[in-house]
This record gives sequence, C-alpha cells and structure tokens, in this order.
Amino acid sequence: MKRIKTRYPSIYYRLNAKGERRYQISYKDSNGKRVFKTVEGNEKDALAARNDVTLRMRKGERVVRSKMTVKELGEEYLRTQTSHLKESTISSYGYVLDHWVFPKLGHKKIADVDVNVIADFVAEMGQELAPMTVRNCLKPLSRMFRYAARRGLMTGNPVMQLDSQERPRGLARKVQILAPTEIKQLLAVTQKGYRHRDKRGYLGQRLDGSYGLLFKMAIFTGLRKGELLALTWDDVDLLEGTVTVREGKTDAAAREVNMPAFLVQDLAAEMRTEGLVFPFQKRNVNRALDSALERAGIGHIRFHDLRHTFASALIGSGFSIDYVADQMGHASTATTHKVYSHLFDAKKRKAEAKVRMQELYEQIME
Repeated sequence: MKRIKTRYPSIYYRLNAKGERRYQISYKDSNGKRVFKTVEGNEKDALAARNDVTLRMRKGERVVRSKMTVKELGEEYLRTQTSHLKESTISSYGYVLDHWVFPKLGHKKIADVDVNVIADFVAEMGQELAPMTVRNCLKPLSRMFRYAARRGLMTGNPVMQLDSQERPRGLARKVQILAPTEIKQLLAVTQKGYRHRDKRGYLGQRLDGSYGLLFKMAIFTGLRKGELLALTWDDVDLLEGTVTVREGKTDAAAREVNMPAFLVQDLAAEMRTEGLVFPFQKRNVNRALDSALERAGIGHIRFHDLRHTFASALIGSGFSIDYVADQMGHASTATTHKVYSHLFDAKKRKAEAKVRMQELYEQIME
C-alpha cells in the first residue's frame, strides 16, 4: 500500500481497504536509523506525535525503535527492576502479567503500544474481570512502560495517558464487621483446632488451634495478615503487653501495637524462644478462616475484615482518630477517616485502650 505525503514534512498516510487514512510519522532515531511509525487518529494527532519525538530528542533523550515485545519487556522488568519491591508485590505482578496481560498484549511490540491499545485492553478486560483486578493489571504495565520510556524504547507511558473515563471503575469493597456474637462464634469453633471440609465436602487436614489465636490477634490488635505471619517471638513483649511491627506497606506500618491482657496470657501459653509466632502459609490461613466461618454459621468475610472489626471496636469505644490511625499503621489520619468515617461520632476519648479491649473481650465471652 503506497505511502502518501501530507503537507507536513515527515508525516504520511496510507489508505486502508475502506479508503480510510492511517497516518504515519517518520524520524531518525538515536541510532540514526530511519523509522516509520503508525499513529492513531488524524493528521493533527500525527503532527503532535512527530513534534513530541523531536522535542524529546532535542532534550537529549534516547529514542530507539525497539522490536522488543510486551512479554519480553515484562520479563526483563521483573528480572532487573524489582529488587526494591516486596516479594509479595513481585509475585502479584508476575501473576497478573502471566494470567491476563501477556495472553492479550504479550505478542505486541512495545513500539506499537499506544494509549488506544491500552484503552482497548482495559475495556476488554472489564468485560471479564472485576475493576480491582484490571487496576492490578495496569500497575506493572505502567511501571514496565515507564522503564522502557526511560531507556528510549518507547515515546512515553501509554498507561499514564489514559483519560479518567477510560480507567477501570467500580465500587470499593464494602467494609464488613463482625458483630460481638459472631466474634464469639468464630473463636468458639477455633479454640481447640478442627478439620476443614473441601468444596466437595471431604474432610481435609486437621487445622491447628493456633489458627484461633491468629484470628483473635487480628480482631483485637488490627494487624494485617502479612504482619501477623511475619511476627516473630522477638517482636512480642509480654511484660509491656505490646507487639512490634518491623515493616509494612508504608513507613507508618512499622509501629508498636497494644495487646489486652487476655492476648498476653494466650501468647505466654504458646511462647517459644525464637521463630515465627504463626508459621502458616497464606493460602492455609484463608482456607482455615473459610472453614471456621462455615462451622460458625457466619457468612463469608475476608481476613482483612477482622482488621476492620478491630477498628470498629476502637471507634465505637470512643478513641480518637489519631490513636486509631496509630494502632492501624495508617500513613495519616486522612486514610483512617476515609475508610471509617461512618463509624466516628462526636465523643472521642484516647485513654485506657488495653482496659477497654479487655472489657470487650470479657463481655463477648460471657
């Protein structure tokens, strides 16, 4: 198909089978190689793309037409650019890339991926996946393309060029909170251990009663699942009645969390000289919770909702937003207010946290 010149230098178009114009820009990349690149849109869009490349090269940026595919870029990014990330984040990126991104975009050359390709990907995935999952796909994609743009392999990051209406949209997950009677039921079925049933109804392995202590810790300290599973006996101070979280999602996540007396007693009974307090696999924790909820006759909730239950208890007892944010490990009180604004009331108190949580526990277990 013949390439036709336009009134602008280095801008051309071809006619497709329908007689529609498909525009191309031409430039010499940083290696001196002549490049022809197809641009979505009209003549003005092509001119803007050509000017953008020219401006970047004048600024000294390296611009090279790459034959690298999205899959090759993703694999290189995971291999060389993720050493600063947590293992769980790297694992999450690898999962969404392998399961959803690569099957759809992996074969495409990164030089051919523009905002329209990404917008189409988001729209298509939105028909199959929840908005949160699509957003999780865009996170590693955006980081990959930013890395490629910095190396001059792309002219920009197409994920960042998405309009707001093109991004995945959906309601945030509803915060679910266990009622006092439900907490009592959940703890009752997990105190001495139990056997879970799989989806077909078969009895599986016996689950240790320590899962009950894990759930109790989540409900009455608000620690995240990852924080609980990373907790070592060196982090537990039975004399002070505190546990120390060493690191987490933000700097604020590293904190000292108060424990009521009943948790101190429970941990003292399980005390070891070293190692993890809860040496469980994440998938087994989820399985244990699902099984316990079924046995207790409680509808499905996420493990993270145990943390929401703790925040609700603090707020309901009148503690200030500053104290709640500190114990939850939020980066700011704005985060706390955003999630739990509907639970706060005018009466705010800040004292005797351990005593209040002890009273709540005794009331539930009567």
